[in-house]
Amino acid sequence: MIDISKNYIASLIPKGSFIIDVGAYDGKDAAELSAACESVVHCFEPFPESRQLIVDRKDPMLFIWPYALGAYNGVSMMNVAREHHQSNTLKLPKEHKKVWPEIKYKTSIKINITTLDNWRMSWAADNGDRNVDFIWCDVNGSEGDFLIGAAQTLAITKYLYIEFCNKELFAKCLGKEQLIKALPGFEVLGIFNEGPNYGNLLFKNKNEGLWLPTGQQ
Repeated sequence: MIDISKNYIASLIPKGSFIIDVGAYDGKDAAELSAACESVVHCFEPFPESRQLIVDRKDPMLFIWPYALGAYNGVSMMNVAREHHQSNTLKLPKEHKKVWPEIKYKTSIKINITTLDNWRMSWAADNGDRNVDFIWCDVNGSEGDFLIGAAQTLAITKYLYIEFCNKELFAKCLGKEQLIKALPGFEVLGIFNEGPNYGNLLFKNKNEGLWLPTGQQ
């Protein structure tokens, strides 16, 4: 399995880019993205214990938002994986329990959820709207919900890196071909870290206008 390089991502986008990490967990990927790309990263992590791990990094380039990103604004129940919180999910675990039987889902908690479009509109009201350069998305089966709530933002997003499932690890999770079909405005630049259970797709927006200099878009 070939994993994506943060330096490769840095070669795609300029310094000071607008980067969003959806499902940031402990902030490791966000911190590496921030360092490689010399950019602020907006980290979305709804689970309090995971969010505290990001806080503990004391990295001023990581902006932390206490939400899951989905298809609506409100609250949702998150299934919590005991001692393995990177597997927390808003969906019903299915094949995940067979593939990784040591990961147990014993509890659930109420978390806040919003859409990426709603958050971006609110953020833009205070900071000015701009194109999104890169989204890193790992939402454990909620890919379809994320896409529904991010339609307007994805139209002005240059690159999207998102996980897919090769098995129904979570109820209604999306497979590789389903994700590609769901994103007709994007082309696939690469498939990374693919194994029998999951992998990641790197998409590039087909809208050439996103790469025009400011004022010509």
